[in-house]
Amino acid sequence: MEGRNVLSPDGILWKIVFADKKVSKTQIKAFDIQSALAVIHVQNLELGKAGMVLLALAKVVSKKMKFLLDDCTSVLQIICKEKYAVVRSFRA
Repeated sequence: MEGRNVLSPDGILWKIVFADKKVSKTQIKAFDIQSALAVIHVQNLELGKAGMVLLALAKVVSKKMKFLLDDCTSVLQIICKEKYAVVRSFRA
C-alpha cells in the first residue's frame, strides 16, 4: 500500500475493482485492510476515487469472508465425517 496514488493501475485495489478474476486467493489473503485504511485516511481522495476504494475494500472483505466460510465448511465436513465413522464403529 505504499505510494501516493491508492488506485494506481499496478496496485491491488485497481485489480480488485476492474479485473476481479486476476487477483489470486493468496493476494487477497495477504491484503492488510487496516494498513490500507491508514494510507487512505491520510490521503485526500476525490469522491469518485473514494467510492472506488470503498468498492475494492468491500470486495476484499467479501472474498475474505467467503474464504473463511469455505475453510469452516471443510473443517465441519471433516469433523462430521469422523464423528459418523466413530458412531458406525460403535454400532458394528
